[in-house]
Amino acid sequence: MAWIESHQELRHHYKTKRLARELKVTVAAAIGHLHCLWWWAIDFAPDGDLSKFDDYEIADAIGYEGKDPAKAKAALISSGFLDNNSDGAITIHDWYDYSGQLGDKRIESRKKERDRKAEYRARKKAEAEAGRDTGTSPAAVPREKADCPEPVPRDRPTENGTVPPLQYSTGQDTTGQDTTVQGQDRTTPPLPPASGGNGEGAEPDAQEKRFDQFWAVYPKKQGKGDALKVWKRLKPDKALFEQILTSVKAHASRNPQWKRDGGQYIPNPATWLRQTRWLDEIPAQEGGAANAGRKTERIGGADGYADFQRSTGFRSADSDTDTDN
Repeated sequence: MAWIESHQELRHHYKTKRLARELKVTVAAAIGHLHCLWWWAIDFAPDGDLSKFDDYEIADAIGYEGKDPAKAKAALISSGFLDNNSDGAITIHDWYDYSGQLGDKRIESRKKERDRKAEYRARKKAEAEAGRDTGTSPAAVPREKADCPEPVPRDRPTENGTVPPLQYSTGQDTTGQDTTVQGQDRTTPPLPPASGGNGEGAEPDAQEKRFDQFWAVYPKKQGKGDALKVWKRLKPDKALFEQILTSVKAHASRNPQWKRDGGQYIPNPATWLRQTRWLDEIPAQEGGAANAGRKTERIGGADGYADFQRSTGFRSADSDTDTDN
């Protein structure tokens, strides 16, 4: 941030009062005009020479807003703040005494900056010419397997007995094994088996294949994405998968609720899976002698009422069997 000297006597100096009379402004306004001129000159006329600026530019520099811009320069010359030299040059009075050192420093700083840039350009040019003379170029990048460095054996322990980590390289190691990135598939550990039973079906897409079979037989095709998420959480093994398929087929063929109103009462597949509905009993079909004597079929769970009694301890009020007597 640049600054210039400003003496307290400026407030009462006769030259300041003369400038105020010439411009028909107050003394305080005249002091403001002078400081605007000096601040402006630091940036645009560091040598104090205003010869190249016209009346409009000088009036704008001091902040004068009168109708006649020439009046500003005339008032500054009349009051002695501008010097009209014999050679026709218009300069700020005693400019060097008040801001000359600042101007010299800025000029010197600019010269140093120009010299620094010129030195940098010359150095870069010399480096470029030296590179062309010696014919040097960046190191060539290996393009063929023969140009690559020798691979690091990964099965050979170090001095402390540890085996170094796998190295990315090309070619084969000393045992003839492929050490390329493509050859790393042989070291991929097997995926954990699908859970939910004995874990049969270790293939990554085994559960999706089983779900596709379930989806193919389930009569209501709604909410497939939600159903797949539930299926993956269940992770049914082979036995549970077969039980689910058997239950779906049985319900589709014999459950009267699934056949009513064009399948309107069939649960969504996700709901059916989430609620383990493959364990539900299949209700007896309504109506007639065609269903007379047909027993209610149960998919999963106890095989009969007696088994149900034994497994749960349940006994109805009208049971023929009274274990207490």
